[in-house]
Amino acid sequence: MKRLPWILVVLCVFIGILPGQAPARQLVYQRQAVTDPQGFQMEVLHMLVPRGWTFQGQVLWNTRVSPPVPSLSLEAVSKDGRSRLTLAPEQAYFWSQDPGLQQSWSRMGTEILQPMRAAEYIARVYLPRSRGQADVLETTPLQAAAENARRINEYHMQVFHQISPFTFPFQLGADAARVKARFTHNGQEWEEEITTTVHYMEMALASPYGFGSIPAVSWRTETFSFLAPASHMQEQAGHLRVMLNSLTPNPAWALANVKLAATVTRERIQAQQAWFNAMQRVRQSQLEVSDMIARSYEDRSAAYDRIFDNYSLAVRSVDAYADPISNRQVELPNGYGHAWTNGDTYILSDDANFDPNIGSTQGWERMKRRE
Repeated sequence: MKRLPWILVVLCVFIGILPGQAPARQLVYQRQAVTDPQGFQMEVLHMLVPRGWTFQGQVLWNTRVSPPVPSLSLEAVSKDGRSRLTLAPEQAYFWSQDPGLQQSWSRMGTEILQPMRAAEYIARVYLPRSRGQADVLETTPLQAAAENARRINEYHMQVFHQISPFTFPFQLGADAARVKARFTHNGQEWEEEITTTVHYMEMALASPYGFGSIPAVSWRTETFSFLAPASHMQEQAGHLRVMLNSLTPNPAWALANVKLAATVTRERIQAQQAWFNAMQRVRQSQLEVSDMIARSYEDRSAAYDRIFDNYSLAVRSVDAYADPISNRQVELPNGYGHAWTNGDTYILSDDANFDPNIGSTQGWERMKRRE
């Protein structure tokens, strides 16, 4: 075999290609981040994504509610567009057997749904709503992830309580699971790995009926989905592990959200308390009005009422009568000397000899005009 020039050998060694060998493969991951430019202007999370994949993430704030709520979403898509990792916006639910609480939370835009474990939520809610008919292939509980989520939630609630103390008892919980499913779309088989963490807040809310408390559960879901053609799922599984394992939320951003919610809640409660205190002060000043002034006002009001009644009757050309059957006052057109009633029907006549009882099976009584 003819020897290669030494300079070519050095070049081949430098770039990693030797005679008879295939070029070395490369796998590159890039750090991608989601930021919150409209809110706290800081990084929300970062993760590693394969080079060549497109990545986008955003935080949208719902300022129509108080306190405002951020919605975080992200998506990483492969070069061929067939494999993708997504973080769906957080879903919030509420449950109580009390219809009044259900209506109240529903008006605030929260879906009323009984709480579920993570795997049950994926099978009964996520898959039917997003994929239609799908077969669950594997289910893996994630106990460590659930416990970690519960600890973080407890810390956040402690911070919230320091700013705006809770007025009701509650208990926090969490559950997490990974489900592998398969479904058919446009004649092609797809596989999906869904990882969901469910956060629960069990509460004992004050009864609006004035006694006792009502049990209720506020719960929310955080769901990652990795989707690929069934024939490519195994080779893409490595990318999924790298992306999920590298995902690093910024605890400062999460804590800022907790502090914002607590501060807005505290200020709203203080404003409500200020309104209530003002009403109580006005009420107290009303009670301090002397009895003499109160009686004078009542006498004046009664006189005004009589004047107004007489004026009103004259202007409207009506007379007031006392109905002896229904025991109520009625107003009828004036200009007639006599009025009769059977309790439902009224007859007016200017004939003194007229008597509706003659020839009638109904009982009629004469009414007296009110002076």
